[in-house]
Amino acid sequence: MIKYSVVTEANRYKSYEQKLKAAADLYWAARSLKEAYLRSRHPDWPEEKIKKTVKEWLLYAKS
Repeated sequence: MIKYSVVTEANRYKSYEQKLKAAADLYWAARSLKEAYLRSRHPDWPEEKIKKTVKEWLLYAKS
């Protein structure tokens, strides 16, 4: 695993555009993983319910 300080140092030299793209990539990856997880756990759910559940999960996420 990469140490946090190495990642922080690498991000220091990225442009704002690169940082924004990295954040967007993480967002879409998390969304895709959550959808795949819900499909595996609830194969009987329609696609609309999966999308709605993921949207609510992201909307009410807490850090």
